[in-house]
Amino acid sequence: MSTFGKVLFVPLADVDNAAAMAAAHLLATKHGAVMDVLATIDAPSRMQELIHDRDYFEEVQRDQTQSLQEEIARWSRAAGCSGAAVSIEVGNPALVALRRLHLECYDLVALPAGSPHGNHALERRLLRKSPAPVWLIHPTGSSTQRVLAAVDPNPAEEELNRQILEMAATFAPAGAVVDVVTAWQLYGEQTLRESAFWRARRGEIDQMLAAEERGVRLFLEDLLDKRRPSETKWAIHLQRGEAAEIIPSTIRELGADTLVIGTVARSGISGLVMGNTAERVLDTVSVSVVAVKPPGFPSPLRFSEADGLVSGWLTTPL
Repeated sequence: MSTFGKVLFVPLADVDNAAAMAAAHLLATKHGAVMDVLATIDAPSRMQELIHDRDYFEEVQRDQTQSLQEEIARWSRAAGCSGAAVSIEVGNPALVALRRLHLECYDLVALPAGSPHGNHALERRLLRKSPAPVWLIHPTGSSTQRVLAAVDPNPAEEELNRQILEMAATFAPAGAVVDVVTAWQLYGEQTLRESAFWRARRGEIDQMLAAEERGVRLFLEDLLDKRRPSETKWAIHLQRGEAAEIIPSTIRELGADTLVIGTVARSGISGLVMGNTAERVLDTVSVSVVAVKPPGFPSPLRFSEADGLVSGWLTTPL
């Protein structure tokens, strides 16, 4: 089971930050973790910098900072976490967050899930480039929580799958059963059925399908037997089809509240499919998502203490 020592919460505009902050604070409290809040103010564009002088921007940013401080204070009181350390920085929200994650060792970055029709640029950049797991929080009024772990039936991704299972066990309530879904397909099935060259018989294809399903089930059972936390109970769901379709349908069928999924795999075509699957799933589900990367994943961005990628004149720790 994963544990957290430091959690970074990143609020968004025009969403329920208080409910998401309360969920992040509850998780941090459960683990005895420190939770920091990092908010951003947009930097001026190059054109705006040509039109206005430095004093103008400093005055505007002071006003924006004060307004944002007051908003965060309201969210914090509503979430019951008024003791959280809050920082407000100027710059691109994704780059500001990624820079903080690079310079400090956070175990989890949490943020509200954006509205279905909103701009998901921050979510996407964090999913692709954050070295820490990313928790997109979709608040729910349910008194119980059902967690679904989506694993890749590829032995080369055993370490990533282990991370997914451990994270799912961490988010599941004590004593709850964790659902595990795996989408599988027979490679080349359509070709076998339609190609005049192969001329495979229906009975032979059915045998290959049964053998493929048995192999995936044995792989998954072995993975759970070797890697699971001893106190966790699992419910296996093997579904034939595309992962991007199977995962959302399984969420609906089970009434799951939280999905744990990998966003980057280490090898071959599976890695491409896994990353694309995570982003396609995000477009079709309305549940919290915990995105996990393989152990040792390095963010493709590089920062220093005075990195120019994070621009602006005002950085205000509160």
